[in-house]
Amino acid sequence: MSSDKKTIMMMCPKLTCRKVLHVPETARGKSIKCRSCGTICRVPEGPASAKAG
Repeated sequence: MSSDKKTIMMMCPKLTCRKVLHVPETARGKSIKCRSCGTICRVPEGPASAKAG
């Protein structure tokens, strides 16, 4: 399943879940639902390195 679209890897914030979520770049700044536990979490706006400096 090869794809040219960029994805963001983030971890579910629920301590009892902590699954790695693969979300599309287009989801930045939006709320998503973990497929494993159903927790709603927000995808960060941009890369962490963009905030430094």
